[in-house]
Amino acid sequence: MNFCPLCANALIIQNVGGNNRFSCRTCTYFYPLLKKIETVTYSRMVKDDTIHDISLQKESLQTDKDMICPACEKRGAYIRLEQDRSLDEGQTQHYICKNCSHTWKDMG
Repeated sequence: MNFCPLCANALIIQNVGGNNRFSCRTCTYFYPLLKKIETVTYSRMVKDDTIHDISLQKESLQTDKDMICPACEKRGAYIRLEQDRSLDEGQTQHYICKNCSHTWKDMG
């Protein structure tokens, strides 16, 4: 995005007489575009669903002593909260069993 050097408003692209130019909507400033410049940038987000080794993080994780592990059926799990979905939906609770290190999640 380009801004007007005179009034600092955003410039728009305008076609005047077959020629493109940056124009300010507020003042009379314009800048002719003499050549076509095209830049395309693609960003790629990769979601990491793996739960990393928690042995170094145990002190910072919350615990739920009443949560029952679906794998070993024993009580006790570490909880990690994450906002996986849009903000108007609840956080996802990732559980890690204290006994067998099995991981599962509750979409909340």
